[in-house]
Amino acid sequence: MLKAFVDESYCDDWFYMVAAVADDETVAAMTADLNDLTADLSYGFDVDARAEIHGYDLMQGRSIWKGVELPLRISVAARALTVIADHDVKFLIRGLDRTAQRAKYRKTVYPPYPMVLTHIMQEVDRYAAALGQKAVITCDEIHEHDRHRAMLEDHRAKGTPTYRASHLRNVAGELQFVTSESERMVQAADLVAYLKHRIISKPNATGKEARTRRQLWSIVNSKVESDYCWVP
Repeated sequence: MLKAFVDESYCDDWFYMVAAVADDETVAAMTADLNDLTADLSYGFDVDARAEIHGYDLMQGRSIWKGVELPLRISVAARALTVIADHDVKFLIRGLDRTAQRAKYRKTVYPPYPMVLTHIMQEVDRYAAALGQKAVITCDEIHEHDRHRAMLEDHRAKGTPTYRASHLRNVAGELQFVTSESERMVQAADLVAYLKHRIISKPNATGKEARTRRQLWSIVNSKVESDYCWVP
């Protein structure tokens, strides 16, 4: 049984969602190693040993990372991505060009979360099927849990409302929701989602910022199984 952990990163123009997919053994090992990383960091920073590795907070110096100098925060991100890349995890990435969506549909612009979640569920289903397995999907907590669980059941019954409809036969059980601070695998998905979204939404970065993005992305690039953005 595979486990897929999902988180998102977005702005007014772009919406990205990432699934970190791995088996139980990899989930346990990667979680332990990320716990060891934050425990180690607690000796050098004023952070709890169980601190959440949250992409936005870490890279923007917010929350527990407030006051930590940028070079040190970049180093922490690189160390976390290196830990992630050392494990047999794959990332499935789906995005939505919200500007193009608004321009095309105008009066009937659907919310991005359920739309991109459908795309992610479909991609998790495809990936699991290719391996002859099934996958349970766990998402970062968000409002309307029951609505999104019902959406999965509807897709199973009627097929996804996409170009290549799927009945998601390789997605097992109901959608699970957890707080990101309680689940390291969701944090891994969040860090990759933040970095991907930043690369796409801020394409004109130059100098040190551009180099930093390339260096960080290069750490996990080989772990990206699929990467697609829908431009309506």
